[in-house]
Amino acid sequence: YGTEAGMWGADDPCDRMPMVWPEMTFDAQQADPLRRPREPDVVEFDHELHNYYRDAIWLRRNRSALRRGAIDLFYANDSARFMAFRRSDDRETLVVGLNRGNTAHQWLLPLLENQAVVPILIASGRKDIIVIEQRPDGALVTVPPYDGVVLEVNRKE
Repeated sequence: YGTEAGMWGADDPCDRMPMVWPEMTFDAQQADPLRRPREPDVVEFDHELHNYYRDAIWLRRNRSALRRGAIDLFYANDSARFMAFRRSDDRETLVVGLNRGNTAHQWLLPLLENQAVVPILIASGRKDIIVIEQRPDGALVTVPPYDGVVLEVNRKE
């Protein structure tokens, strides 16, 4: 209900507000049903977030490993609030890394000698902030805070 457009929930009864549409303009939300003081919130369609949801849905529909592949949770760090899992089938291998912590997190993705990784979806949409260092023992991947990445494991050219 509007998450893909950047809508947010609030206290009852404001948790079911009208849908925000891209072709419309809205006044800032200033009122509080409980009459608490608040700063006005801008109300607008979030194109960047909507594009991310669209891309994530496209990826799941078009990548067989994300629909039917085996799943392997191979790395988790509870204190950093980070986890990584692998989805693979007979056609492809994809790795998902999710950072819910408030600092960047780095982990080693084990790879075979003839493998490399390429980012195919980044939650923030900014490919320049995911750092991948190919090493002999794998790929050292750094994911910024509150971000995530889907990596494709390929054969080295």
